[in-house]
Amino acid sequence: MTRGYENSTTRKSQIVDAARRLIARLGSEHVTVRRIAEEVGITEAAIYRHFKSKREILEFLLDHVEESLTSGLYEAVNGPSQSLAALGGLIQGHISEIEQRKGVAFQILAEIVSFGDKRLNERAVQVIHRYVDGLRALLAKGMESGEIRPDIDLGAAAMLLFGSIQGLVHAWALDGYSYNLETAYDPLWRLFQGAIAKA
Repeated sequence: MTRGYENSTTRKSQIVDAARRLIARLGSEHVTVRRIAEEVGITEAAIYRHFKSKREILEFLLDHVEESLTSGLYEAVNGPSQSLAALGGLIQGHISEIEQRKGVAFQILAEIVSFGDKRLNERAVQVIHRYVDGLRALLAKGMESGEIRPDIDLGAAAMLLFGSIQGLVHAWALDGYSYNLETAYDPLWRLFQGAIAKA
């Protein structure tokens, strides 16, 4: 069953990647340490040499979720592009990545909520807030440049944008990933953009 010795960094990466694949394939509620071990091709004992618990695996996964959600976000805030163009491109990139990974970032967040660990929940909330705060900062840049209406509540707009992505991804996953996510998101983005853009 074992594949032989791997250095700790490589093995941890394999374990985290296996957990991510299992969440995408089976749903978060069916992911166990035993299944992760089988997916990697090692024993459960080998998993516990690198992670103390399933909770710790989820913590590492959450780090990956944060990186994927915030990647490029603050660069867009500080970049020269117009805010709405930058935001549209950023969200399109996230939607494309979500589609390739079958929405696993949002499924990991759902797994963490169902796991019922207070510290993990707090960490998940921090990740969401950081993402929403980045969206808000990008929208604020658009308001300052005159692209976005001055009467828009930026916090509410950022949360609405996050919620539309999350809701669409959950509906898509429940429907068995049966349609193109980018195509489905496009009218939502156009509706959002039209509602906040300065005439």
